[in-house]
Amino acid sequence: MTTSINQSPSLNRADVVAVIRAPLEQYPPTLNQVALLSESGLKVAVVDARHDDYQLADFRFPERVHRIHAVEHNQSFKDRPLSAIEKIRRSLQFRRCVHSTIRQQNPSVVIAYDPNAMAAVGKIWKRRNRPKLIWHFHELFLPQNAGRGWMTQRSIRFAANQCEHSDLVIFPDVDRARVYRDQLRRTFDELIVMNCPRRLGNVPSDRLGPALRSLGVPVKSPIVLFQGWIGPSRCFEAVIRSMSHWPQNAVFVLIGPVSDHYKKSLAALADQTGVGARLHFMGTVPYQELPSWTVGGTVGLSIVSDDIEEDPSWRYTAGAVNKRFEYMSVGLPQVANIGPGMRQLIEDTNTGLLADPNDVTEIGRQIASMLCTQERVQQVAHNARKMHLESFCYEQQFKIALHVINSWCGISHARLSPPSLPKKDVA
Repeated sequence: MTTSINQSPSLNRADVVAVIRAPLEQYPPTLNQVALLSESGLKVAVVDARHDDYQLADFRFPERVHRIHAVEHNQSFKDRPLSAIEKIRRSLQFRRCVHSTIRQQNPSVVIAYDPNAMAAVGKIWKRRNRPKLIWHFHELFLPQNAGRGWMTQRSIRFAANQCEHSDLVIFPDVDRARVYRDQLRRTFDELIVMNCPRRLGNVPSDRLGPALRSLGVPVKSPIVLFQGWIGPSRCFEAVIRSMSHWPQNAVFVLIGPVSDHYKKSLAALADQTGVGARLHFMGTVPYQELPSWTVGGTVGLSIVSDDIEEDPSWRYTAGAVNKRFEYMSVGLPQVANIGPGMRQLIEDTNTGLLADPNDVTEIGRQIASMLCTQERVQQVAHNARKMHLESFCYEQQFKIALHVINSWCGISHARLSPPSLPKKDVA
């Protein structure tokens, strides 16, 4: 049975139907798109999955956003996995809801995020007077590297075989787009929209500092901050081992979801290396509040490696890793990994330093270098904030796509002009 939870009365007709096989709030770039589409005057129907772990987002114009939760996820992430039969049932339920929504809303544009959503949308290009179709890939889904359940593999193959029938394909990273196009040998119109946060006009007050002081961390302790999903591909073991190269009063703070098993593993490693008292897990915070925690760091950490998980997405991450741009939004210098596109993104913009994710000593020295040179940190922080305001905010990244979608919906549907950027208030 389809579950529908509305943020507004049901739309008479949506201009855009956005489809994602996960909670909308789990993917900030998708959430940003829905917000910007509605702020430009378009009506958006969102078909997603509901999960109790995510608080529903508030939109500036809630009457233009209609939420349809095709699947309810009442389980916690820590509960036992779903059975194969339950997965099939939910997949079919999601697909039926997507088809029903497109038929009822008769939109001008359908946006599908990642293969499971694309497979649910199906071959709508075969319909008469079909809507324009956008496929937005969060990850690099190559059929030969699927490595997932058979249903997801089937969706990945569908996306690969049918992507040329879409009107626009969006990738968060230029190298991901190149690899996908070259390996599939398909022709399609593509656009790069990096996974940036919304434009942050004013830097918020610090919540992290007071929270750490309540845990006994001294006020002047340098803070190396990581935010996001906490898993092995983020090189935490190497970072913890590198702490011997940091100033002795520097602490390592992690914000985000983590399994009990992995948390205990990292804590045990920190104890073994003598830095257990300097490692702090702060849990998760609502995404809307994240900048007020990020701003409290001294250096942000955005190191990933493709040596740990067999997924090519981890090699091509320059424009795809949200936290790189979230750090920039509050003017936080960062230490990131080397890799395709990283020199242009981090070094050429002077917003941080790069390190080999497999070299513990280099990671430690680059972090220490940033922590110990206050004048340099101030300049890098200024550059990071400036780059966010000028280029690395979602208003700027999504500007071309928003213009295209408005034109597809027709001038009568673009009731408001696309939002213009306020004057650059570099802090």
